[in-house]
Amino acid sequence: MSKGSDKGLKEVKTVEEELTFASLREYHHSLYELNPKSVGRAYIFANAEFNEKKLERRDGNEKDEGALKTLLEKMGFKTKLLSDLTRSGFDEEMNKISKVDFSNDSCVLVAVLSHGDEDKVWMKDRQVDEDEFYDRFSREKCPAMIGKPKIFLFQTCKGFKSDKTTNLSDQTDTTYFTEAVTTDDDVIELEGESSSTTPSTADVIKCLATSHGFVSFRNTHHGSWFIQNFVDVFNTYVEDKSDDEIDFLSLMMVVAKKVASKSATDKCGNIYKQMPCVTTTLQKRIVFPKAKDICHVQSPVGDVKAESNDKSNPTVSK
Repeated sequence: MSKGSDKGLKEVKTVEEELTFASLREYHHSLYELNPKSVGRAYIFANAEFNEKKLERRDGNEKDEGALKTLLEKMGFKTKLLSDLTRSGFDEEMNKISKVDFSNDSCVLVAVLSHGDEDKVWMKDRQVDEDEFYDRFSREKCPAMIGKPKIFLFQTCKGFKSDKTTNLSDQTDTTYFTEAVTTDDDVIELEGESSSTTPSTADVIKCLATSHGFVSFRNTHHGSWFIQNFVDVFNTYVEDKSDDEIDFLSLMMVVAKKVASKSATDKCGNIYKQMPCVTTTLQKRIVFPKAKDICHVQSPVGDVKAESNDKSNPTVSK
């Protein structure tokens, strides 16, 4: 909006009930409706191989994508794995997504596992803006998802700074490196011990592996700290047999705490940490049904993974 163009705007008066503690409690208990027979769709964009020489292969990625896909299917999502897409392949898949009918889906989840920096994500050959993932599910481009939760997970670096400290006291779950830490994109941890008037940005939760400006950690044998802890926490919840409920945001706080409790060190004794970051415009709580209550639906044939469109370097799904 240009300078001065907001002059003359008038606030639309709405009838609002008086805010009381009882109404606060009612807001707190309001939930998005998640149908156990149609929880929603999940898309995993997982990139391990890159044409750019400066980008190392993301060893351990196969652990993340496999564990995450298994978890999401257990949670009732119809899941599609998209591996090592080029920029043109990404555009093609996003075009396919734009034609999907989400009317019967309660939720959508998009997970991105790749190299990245502040607001960009690497495909196999080029970067794409992070906003391109959000934009596909905006009110204008995906009206069927208005008023429904949209979850985004980003296992990417958000910069090049390392969260480094030299104080070992009170640290838990410490891993000692057998080699020095590298801070090129991913820091690799080596093996050791529904209303039409809804705002366009509403009902979104963005879960980032690390805070803006910082690198994220990935174990070359076991996968990334963020995705592996996400899978561990949500597996524990989904497989629970009780009727107790915990909402998504509360579970993400557990994920953040578990990742923050991890440490890695180099030969110089520097200690490296990671702090996930969650931003949200949710208006209700998201409570996923547990495995015992879910009607599992197999992904349609051909809806499991997309082939890389780079024929010179075919993708092998692990």
